Amino acid sequence: MNIENLEQLSREKGLCLELYEAIASYIVNERGNTRSSVWYYNKHRSGIECKTLFDNRGKDFISGFFIYEEDCPAYFAELAEGRTIIANNARQYPATEDFTDGYFEPNEIFSLLDVPIRDTTGIVRGVICCEHCEELRYWGKEDIKIAEETAKIIGDLLEVA
Repeated sequence: MNIENLEQLSREKGLCLELYEAIASYIVNERGNTRSSVWYYNKHRSGIECKTLFDNRGKDFISGFFIYEEDCPAYFAELAEGRTIIANNARQYPATEDFTDGYFEPNEIFSLLDVPIRDTTGIVRGVICCEHCEELRYWGKEDIKIAEETAKIIGDLLEVA
């Protein structure tokens, strides 16, 4: 799988679980991080829902869980600004430290890279999330580029959704 294959899949299938799973597994396989996922804001924009998460340790996909703004206000403030969140040490990064007890520690997550998914008008509609478990990871330019490219594939489809 490569970016061109993902773009072709997006043209053929549109926004669907198959595309989300292909993107999540592509990022993990291409960049070697532990987990990747696709999230969308809920209709009230009070939280985000995981459409799919690929965990390389078990080679499985999970979905359907939520993170609410009231539980992690600093994260949602940064996401609302449309900023890429590069948290090499996610447990100590100001915008993500609220996740430590309830999400990072149980899932052994140490590093986080979140890239906003913007629709064609520039509105942030979700996020591509890359996580690294069991040790710190320093996200490089290529990691960010891959996450941005996949976020754009989804974002380009959001105008028709």
